[in-house]
Amino acid sequence: MFYTVKQETEENRSPMEISRRIQALEWTEGALAMAGRISKTAARRPRQEGVGARLARIRRERGLSQTELAERVGVIQRVVSHYETGRTRIPTDTLFKLADVLNVSVYELLGRATTPPRAPKNKKLWKVLEKIEALAPHDQKVVLRTIDALSRDDGAREASAR
Repeated sequence: MFYTVKQETEENRSPMEISRRIQALEWTEGALAMAGRISKTAARRPRQEGVGARLARIRRERGLSQTELAERVGVIQRVVSHYETGRTRIPTDTLFKLADVLNVSVYELLGRATTPPRAPKNKKLWKVLEKIEALAPHDQKVVLRTIDALSRDDGAREASAR
């Protein structure tokens, strides 16, 4: 916002000091609202997730790095970083590409709709995926590479059988 708070350790603050600081912050927000700098409702309401933060969250949920997403969309990693931080607005054509790559609707990327969780068709496979999700990130990558290699081999076998 328009003010800064000095970084201190919790040990140095008394409960009274913490209470005074909270009151000062509330008063500052109220004063800014009265001065017309921010609306009274904006001072009270929690911040909503922006398009960039939503893009970053969905990308991470899909297990993609910024570089991998950038390659699939046809931009460089720095551009994806700028989209996620809100430094650059996402062009319409790129928004559609991002939605396709992340397998979500444009409305979901924009925060207008959410996709309901998909019910698993194969419960055993779903349980295995949950176990993979619990692994360390490095181990997850190893498993995903193995699955990718197997699916490539399977695709080659199907092509040679035709």
